[in-house]
Amino acid sequence: MFLSVIVSCHNCKNYIKRVLNSLLIQNFDDFEIIISDDESTDDFMDVVNLYKSLLNIKYFKTEKHKIHCPGNTRRDGWKHATGDWITFMDHDDAFMPGAFKLVYDTINKAEIKYNFMYSPVSQVDVNGNQVRLLDAVTWLHGNFYNRQWLINNNIDFKEDLFGNEDLYFNSIVQGVLIGESASYWKVNKPLYQWYSIPESLSNSVEKNTDCGYTERYFKDYLIAGSEPYMKMIERYPEKKDCYKKNIINLLVYSYFYYERAIFIFKDTKILNEMLKSIKDFFDYYKKNNLWESTESLFTTLLTDAESYTTQRNTILSLSGKFIETHSFKEFLNIINNG
Repeated sequence: MFLSVIVSCHNCKNYIKRVLNSLLIQNFDDFEIIISDDESTDDFMDVVNLYKSLLNIKYFKTEKHKIHCPGNTRRDGWKHATGDWITFMDHDDAFMPGAFKLVYDTINKAEIKYNFMYSPVSQVDVNGNQVRLLDAVTWLHGNFYNRQWLINNNIDFKEDLFGNEDLYFNSIVQGVLIGESASYWKVNKPLYQWYSIPESLSNSVEKNTDCGYTERYFKDYLIAGSEPYMKMIERYPEKKDCYKKNIINLLVYSYFYYERAIFIFKDTKILNEMLKSIKDFFDYYKKNNLWESTESLFTTLLTDAESYTTQRNTILSLSGKFIETHSFKEFLNIINNG
């Protein structure tokens, strides 16, 4: 079996047909579909059962977890995979026609052995019209992983993480690739369509009123973007500077997210929780011998102004316009001194 497609499902009767239709029209059949069901209460499997004679479908319920979230649903699902490679789908999205054949041909024709492949994601509206093209290696969507490589390197989702499970998973992937000085393959065209529907988890909170999804689960965002690299420092100490740079970048992203939140949102409780999470993260950063001084950190960032600007533009593209209330240096003083 070449590929296992892990579909995390929860009450998806109105959308699962789109997923299965996109898999049905792949000009490639060496794949299995793992339906990982997180305690659905609707009868979406009635729809799935109509496709069982057409597709290689396996159904599993999630195990008992204290937190029900996409990460745990995916975590349970890929335990049942048998494919050499795996990829993940949400229950309301679609793969582009020909995606699996392209991945298969690329991997088998490559002169270098790759263990990870990713492609940009096409965000589409409810009618399937492209809204924008998203190029984020930290997403799960449109990514393909060598399953045995994941197992060998203990790469998995974090069980008690509600949000940003994809960032956590792919930060470990990137950390191992850095540690192994390994290359990966990027496909330059989108293979995956992300349907941005109103009732999806990432859209379940109004983005321009009280707070957005990332802001509400900001602690998870910080854990997902830092803990994997801290683990990698222990595993590959010779690459410490590379991992440290990724953690510093997370701090810069945190600054822009927080400044944007001050500019846009009205929920002071969320703002206070965000700031506390950033302070806790900063303390964690210092306690792990990554801290030198505010001045040295500021100087480090100034030497990479292009990256700093890129990160601000990323938040702009994802979240809309904002004006910073504090300079980055003022922000560092706030989180360092209380």
